[in-house]
Amino acid sequence: MGLRIVKYRNYGLSVETMPDDKGIVDMNMYVSVYELDNGKKICLESIKYYNKEKKEFEWGEFADGDKYHTCYVDHFNFGDDFNDWFHNMPMWTPETKFPSDNEHIAVVKYYENNIKRQI
Repeated sequence: MGLRIVKYRNYGLSVETMPDDKGIVDMNMYVSVYELDNGKKICLESIKYYNKEKKEFEWGEFADGDKYHTCYVDHFNFGDDFNDWFHNMPMWTPETKFPSDNEHIAVVKYYENNIKRQI
C-alpha cells in the first residue's frame, strides 16, 4: 500500500525575484509542506518563469532539471507563518536529508492532483 498525505499546508506563491529594470518579476516559487502517514514532513517547491514572448508565467524546472524540489523539514509546525519558518529554515548542506523515491512521488502526486491545478 502506498504512502498517504495526512496533513498539508499550501503557502502558494511564496518567493519571487526582484523586478528587473522594466518592473518584470521573472520567477515565482511555490511552496507547500506535507505530512505523510509514516510521520515524515516534506517541503515541496515548484517554480514558474515569466515568458516574455507570451507575457505569462509558465511552469518550469530548477537549474538541476527537476520540476520539484523536496526535502525533509522536521522543524516545521503546521501553524507556522511562512516567513517566520522559511527565514529560520536550516540551509541545505551535504547533511540535508531528502525523501525516498516513494515519499517524493507521493508528495508530487498529491500536489499535482490537488494543488497545482488550482494555481
